[in-house]
Amino acid sequence: MKCFEQVYGKYLTPQKAKPIYKKLFKKHNITTEKQWDKFAKSNKKLLDELKIPANPLFVYSLENAKKVKCMTK
Repeated sequence: MKCFEQVYGKYLTPQKAKPIYKKLFKKHNITTEKQWDKFAKSNKKLLDELKIPANPLFVYSLENAKKVKCMTK
């Protein structure tokens, strides 16, 4: 688990975060990246409580996924 913490910091792993994002998108009718950016900006505290990043495309990038894979070998 430490390798995930080194790569993702305080956030949940992508697998654990995905269903949370889906629920938020549905609940708040978020369909575009612009809507997500606006929501994330005004709900930083909620995202921190849920342990998910406001910028998931950056945090959960392919580059970071490769880092985790290399660290778990």
